[in-house]
Amino acid sequence: MRMGLTRIGTGALAVVLAGCVTAVKTGQENIAASESPLLFAHPDGLSMQARHFRHFDPRNTGANIFRGNWRPSGGGQRPLFVAYYHSAGPGYEFTSTPTDMAKRFVTGLTFGKSGKPALGAEGTARNKFGFVSVQHFSVAGSTCFGFVQYFGDATFGTTQGSKLLRGFYCGTEADTLPGSKVGAIMNSIGVKGFHVPPAVAAAVERQRANSPVSNFIVSIDWAGRFDGLSGRMSATNTEGRNGRIAVSLPNRAGTCTGRWQVNSGAYGSAQVPTGIWNLVCTNGLKASGNFTSRTRGNGSGSGKDVDGKAVRFSFEPA
Repeated sequence: MRMGLTRIGTGALAVVLAGCVTAVKTGQENIAASESPLLFAHPDGLSMQARHFRHFDPRNTGANIFRGNWRPSGGGQRPLFVAYYHSAGPGYEFTSTPTDMAKRFVTGLTFGKSGKPALGAEGTARNKFGFVSVQHFSVAGSTCFGFVQYFGDATFGTTQGSKLLRGFYCGTEADTLPGSKVGAIMNSIGVKGFHVPPAVAAAVERQRANSPVSNFIVSIDWAGRFDGLSGRMSATNTEGRNGRIAVSLPNRAGTCTGRWQVNSGAYGSAQVPTGIWNLVCTNGLKASGNFTSRTRGNGSGSGKDVDGKAVRFSFEPA
């Protein structure tokens, strides 16, 4: 669905564009949950793990665009919830849209080998942000719905406001999605700075507090620095797709903290989990690279530090 934007003022926009002297970034970057305005908690109490992304504004208007992907904690593909939050740049608002905007959005979705969605009934819902346009659909045996919602104060009768929420939800094969369930899901979305349902805030805090911590023995070969070094590593959220790591180096060599993230693969599938990692150490060292975990709790990785020196490591349960 192509989104219409209209410029409602030139002063603020001129300031933004005046500072744009470098090439416009494209694509997306993975970010921590704390950097995203999007929050979601399943209304049935299911534990959901999120991956968050920042999308670069393709039109260079100063917009902020974020995406969150939620799947069941501990693995599994359904239910799946994907939401985009788009805050228009200074001096811009979204223009009036067709009444079938959710249908147009869903029609543009693709689901890999599962193909295009099969459209169902159109509908509406409401939440604290206002009116929601809904399009039901099915794909690969799952019952789903897509949604599009504009909010924020509109300056003119021809604009919809400066904020946009859109996305889709797909349940398990046994799920049905009556209007009450659609409404419950739409009322389980939070946007920091605008509205966060109390139940969502409580669920997010519980998940943060209960994030599992696992301990490992890690062996490190760090060219020119450590050879055959053995230390201890702890990792949070090991059943999810990203989390934090902390490594204690022996012989008072310091400690390192950082993050890990699975980019592809899953245990029990044809592709083992692979991803990226980074560390910042108290002795001033920094390093990053890739890792592979062939079995749960066991893996290896490699990378380079800021001076280009090679880093290799392996880990196993402590």
